[in-house]
Amino acid sequence: MKLSRLGSVFFVGALSASVLVHGDVIERVIARVNGQIVTLSEFEARQMAAIQAARVPDSEIEAFLRQNNAKLLDEAMEELLLVDRAMALGLKLRPEYLDQVIEDIKKEQNITSEEEFQAQLKREGLTKEALRRNIERSVIVRQVRSRDIDPKAQVTEADVRTEYERRKSADFTRKATVHLMEIVLKGEGAAEAAKAAAARLKNGEDFETVAREVSVSASKAAGGDLGRVEPADLNPALAAAIANLRPGEVSAPVPVEGGYWILKVRERLADEVTAFDQVKERIQEELSRAKLEKVYGEYIAELKKNAVYTVYVREAPTQIGRNKAKAAPMPAATDEEITTTGSAGPERTTVPNTPIKPTPTPEPR
Repeated sequence: MKLSRLGSVFFVGALSASVLVHGDVIERVIARVNGQIVTLSEFEARQMAAIQAARVPDSEIEAFLRQNNAKLLDEAMEELLLVDRAMALGLKLRPEYLDQVIEDIKKEQNITSEEEFQAQLKREGLTKEALRRNIERSVIVRQVRSRDIDPKAQVTEADVRTEYERRKSADFTRKATVHLMEIVLKGEGAAEAAKAAAARLKNGEDFETVAREVSVSASKAAGGDLGRVEPADLNPALAAAIANLRPGEVSAPVPVEGGYWILKVRERLADEVTAFDQVKERIQEELSRAKLEKVYGEYIAELKKNAVYTVYVREAPTQIGRNKAKAAPMPAATDEEITTTGSAGPERTTVPNTPIKPTPTPEPR
């Protein structure tokens, strides 16, 4: 029985509220937002979550982190802004709610005694109080989003309908197609050969038979069958030649690029418009995602105006792998561990030996 998910019941960003528990390893603080901090182990936990979500092979981890570290650190610091906002709003969970979440975790993991629970917490590098703080922090961040961000990001059916109408022609309409057959004649005597082929067709000979006998196009093996095409994709002269032809009718020979084409319309398929009800969920998801990103970005930008940011590293670590993430050894407390900016030396704080792993945030009840 494992409790590897015990320390992971929350967002990665919820970690920094809970790392200040008793331990014997000195670890770096790599960034600070107002009174909240990001430690090295928390950042590595975030890195590993991103690596696992993207299914990055071990050989590509360093390159992946070099490309994504700045974004990951930005996300960590944005979550700290939300934690700070929650504190300013006085958001706090009832003790009985936290107790219930912990009981639910124990049931999910089939833990039947407090001793077993404490043993598993120790393996995770957690204390019960740290676990409670993790839960509270992740949930209050979600509450801030629900209170200040989500209501402004709502998308109405009218919004969806407007977007559907705007994109209907380009994205939700299958353009009219024509099923065509062709006879192509080129080279010396092509004009006379085209007239002779047209006369044979007019006299009732089968189009496929004539195409196989005289056409020089690759389609001759299929009796001149071109399949379905959009008129707009044809040479303008050919498109004009078939514009008024009904199914079964044949064009006169059309001179194009040194050759002659004779076309037959087998079938016409009109424009097909995908109904609103078939795509409205897809459109709503797209609009909701875009609007949420916009509202969230504006909200974070507003919080940043009054925030005090301090970043203690010039380059976040890229030497991390799946095996290292499982063992999660903490760095030694040396000044060479992380390159620092200017005269700002990296802070240190006492943290547990084992990093906490991220999972989805529980919903408050």
